[in-house]
Amino acid sequence: FLFLDALSLEEEFLRAMNPSIALEIGCGSGCVISFLAQMLEGVSFFATDINPWAASAGSRTATLNKVHVEVVQSDLASCFMPRLKSRVDVLMFNPPYVPTSPSEVGTMDLPAAWAGGVDGRQ
Repeated sequence: FLFLDALSLEEEFLRAMNPSIALEIGCGSGCVISFLAQMLEGVSFFATDINPWAASAGSRTATLNKVHVEVVQSDLASCFMPRLKSRVDVLMFNPPYVPTSPSEVGTMDLPAAWAGGVDGRQ
């Protein structure tokens, strides 16, 4: 929840910068991008996750929170390039960091969404 707290603390700054495009790489559950979408109006919201389960969850979270986020299963942001090149105003990235067994890293199972390997940085 630290990411949401940080966004809340920066809400005034984010509104003042009047962003037009926000992108979250590795959206996982979609909680962060959906939270930002509730905070800001008039912004196009995009999100990616390499894990199909996480991308699906991200889309569902946005729908349940009544915000529009274009969520795509993709690595990083290659699916949006060159369309978004040099146009992203708010970029968020919260990669997997939870220490786990190395066997969980890089799979297409749901736990891979948070699996960071032995030291959380694999």
